[in-house]
Amino acid sequence: MIVSFDVLFTVMEVLQEAGSIGDLSSMSKTCRTLQRGASKRLLDHFVSLRNDQDVLSFCLFMAADEGQRYPFLRQGLRLGTGRLSSVASSSLVDLLSRISNLPRLALIHGDKILSSNPRLPFAFARLSCVQHLEFSVSRESDYTGCLFMFKHMRSRLITASLDLPLPFPRYRNGQLNCALSDPISLLQNSAATLTSVTGTRLDARTNPSVVFPHVKQLTVELGFMPLISPYIVSFPNVTALDISCATAFDLSTLPTFSTINTHRQLEVGCWPALEALTGTLEHLYMMALCSKVEKLNVLAYHDASTLSLFQDVLSWSRPQHLQLGVAPSTARIMKAEWASLASVFSECDAARDIETLVVRVCPVDTQTRLVLDDVLVSVLPSPRCLPP
Repeated sequence: MIVSFDVLFTVMEVLQEAGSIGDLSSMSKTCRTLQRGASKRLLDHFVSLRNDQDVLSFCLFMAADEGQRYPFLRQGLRLGTGRLSSVASSSLVDLLSRISNLPRLALIHGDKILSSNPRLPFAFARLSCVQHLEFSVSRESDYTGCLFMFKHMRSRLITASLDLPLPFPRYRNGQLNCALSDPISLLQNSAATLTSVTGTRLDARTNPSVVFPHVKQLTVELGFMPLISPYIVSFPNVTALDISCATAFDLSTLPTFSTINTHRQLEVGCWPALEALTGTLEHLYMMALCSKVEKLNVLAYHDASTLSLFQDVLSWSRPQHLQLGVAPSTARIMKAEWASLASVFSECDAARDIETLVVRVCPVDTQTRLVLDDVLVSVLPSPRCLPP
């Protein structure tokens, strides 16, 4: 029986939707017509390259068919190869020079990839089609190529996710010794287009000349210095903030950072309102954000030393909806803590704004046996302490 190409192309579409890459690859080996049809569908997904051999094979695959396959690479490319050989890196440079439609790019341990070949930072920088970037670096490396790529990047990003180096090796004599830490500087070429920024181990510096007017979603893990004012200045229209810190701070130092952030907000102002604010109790206390919050999501490991922080956070944020996560070590402690928490609600004027309260009990100690009845008895009376 002779099967028409129309039927075979329909089969390919079904295989593509099912994610059957192996079957599509097999069909591509039967004849030139099916090879071209299958190649288009094989490239219509996020391509992930994990090592030298993956890069070499993929570059050879793309170069076949007289270069007609390059326009079909239109979903995304993920490189997690580490340092490449000279042959593989040269092939990658050639591949990048021919790509014209690549909306998503992920460079895992990008410093190692970019240092493989002096031409690679320029090859990535000259791409003008990337809209969504995921970028991470190894912990100890030469970041020269990374800085060049960001400085000369032609693409105008819509979203960016940055996983940057640890803060301590970069902070000497009171100064950051690595420019690969400041998201405001790294992403300034896309200031007019970015809408969402996510990053870990960030140390931003205030730069009033760089403003990201369209960023609404900001998820940041601060590095060595937990300062919020640079983000207030450069991301003035944020509506959803998820804040955390990479460095562990002693409880005795929290008031100092809270005071610093309060004083800087007096100088530069603050977001007037946020739709959502998420963080741990300690980190939110350090930020001291004076923004009216619609929905506050706070993870609180309650004990006597932190409940006073919760009252301050409530007073600053004045949430309408409060989602509270607690991680008690024992049910007995839970009883004492919730009695104190109830007193916080009853004594805090800002609690009058709370319309809904959601409590999540999240035990972090798997060895601890929680008695659910004791937990419920402790939690249920708390809403009664909210002012009418």
